[in-house]
Amino acid sequence: MRSRIVLLIAVALILGLSAFIRIVLPYNQVIDKSGEVRLTTVDAYAHIHMADWEYEHFPETMKTDTFLNYPDGSNPPARPLWSWTIA
Repeated sequence: MRSRIVLLIAVALILGLSAFIRIVLPYNQVIDKSGEVRLTTVDAYAHIHMADWEYEHFPETMKTDTFLNYPDGSNPPARPLWSWTIA
């Protein structure tokens, strides 16, 4: 029983430390002083585009994204679960 409590405390500390490293340390690189979010990678722009499309056309899903393989378009590489959580 005691070893299980020690294990749970160790896991909680590791999770807390990893959350600190992931959220607190890069905060100033992502959020500027005015509170605006800076999109720092190409993936961020792609996810915002997909989330915006899903928000505008819910409950439909994006069958063809004209931004991929312009001007013909292409099928999105992922289904919209992540876009739905952002929207």
